Amino acid sequence: MITVVVHHYVLREQLEQAESAIKGNGKAMRDFQGFVSRQTLIAQEDTLQITTITTWNSVGDFQAWGNRPGRPQPQPDAPTMWSAPIESAIFEVTPEL
Repeated sequence: MITVVVHHYVLREQLEQAESAIKGNGKAMRDFQGFVSRQTLIAQEDTLQITTITTWNSVGDFQAWGNRPGRPQPQPDAPTMWSAPIESAIFEVTPEL
C-alpha cells in the first residue's frame, strides 16, 4: 500500500476554483480501482496551502489514476490556480512498529 502527499499552493484570487477542482478530483477518485482513502488539509498558518493525502493499494493503481483516459488537462491559455508548482511524494505504507 502507498500514500501520496500533494501540496497545492493556491493563488488567493483562484481559491474558490482551486478548492472546487480539488474536491472534484477527490470525488472522482472514490470509484477508481485501488483507491483506499483521501484527506484534504488546509494549513492553519497559510490557508492558501491545501495538502491532499491519498492512499492506494499500489503504485500501479495510483499511476493508472494519473494516466486515466479522459483526465482533464489544463488549457494552455487558462489562468493558473497555483502560486508555486504542485509538490508531491509517494510513501510506502509500512506496518506500525
